[in-house]
Amino acid sequence: MQPKELSCMQVWGGNQPTLSTFEKAGADIWLYSRPYDQSHGGGDTYYLSSCASGRITRMLLADISGHGQSASAVAISLRDLMRKHINQIFPNKLFEKINGEFTIDQSNDRFATAILHSYFAPTRKLRICNAGHPPPFVYRQNTKQWTKVELPTQAKLQDLPFGITENSDYQEFEIDFTKGDLLFSYTDGLADLNTVDGNSLGIAGIQTLLKTADAEHPQTILDLIVETIEQSEKQHEVIDDISLLLVRANTKAITLRDNLLAPFRWLGTYLNKES
Repeated sequence: MQPKELSCMQVWGGNQPTLSTFEKAGADIWLYSRPYDQSHGGGDTYYLSSCASGRITRMLLADISGHGQSASAVAISLRDLMRKHINQIFPNKLFEKINGEFTIDQSNDRFATAILHSYFAPTRKLRICNAGHPPPFVYRQNTKQWTKVELPTQAKLQDLPFGITENSDYQEFEIDFTKGDLLFSYTDGLADLNTVDGNSLGIAGIQTLLKTADAEHPQTILDLIVETIEQSEKQHEVIDDISLLLVRANTKAITLRDNLLAPFRWLGTYLNKES
């Protein structure tokens, strides 16, 4: 699959079926989404953005309660909120804005889990903000090991799914993300997947799949998990939307032109928002 170039200041997202790859300064991205029952749109929402000089890449996954076409309209409204607030500097403030408006706008008692990965290429740091979403896995090139990312301890009314209360606060935390490291995020439809033996795949099963695939060739990770989903579908009903996000740290440099234009692009975005 030929990767797409996610240009500086470009945004991309939706809730439709997709199998796409992108190249960014500092990160290669693979994204797969499969709405329930082969619907045109589902309850999982994905969103990618390239900010300023391309130094910051933001990657969001969200999962609306419910699935398939019945959750599609809510997923689209959540995508629009992501687009509206994506230029918030701090990830936790981005989530606070989205949650506040999502909660106010909801009249159908739905909620949504979400996770944001914000990658700053110059320092090779990945900042994570979580709203009740399953924790991601990270692969370290130096140890050749996959581990589940341990999320910070939550206080009351903190890191709640969108739509529960307007007053939830969100933490953000930072991890190193250097050349060859991998990050894998998913919606809970993958953990709930029925395997060929009739048991749920679960967190342990996801980690086993990750360890089985060749981490030096990330496309094989996605291929293996998609094959597992398709094999399950032949014997069992797939009961939820499923979305997957795989990211690899690369060594692609930011262009001098993009670095020089960064302040003007940010100012233009700010002025457009204020007008």
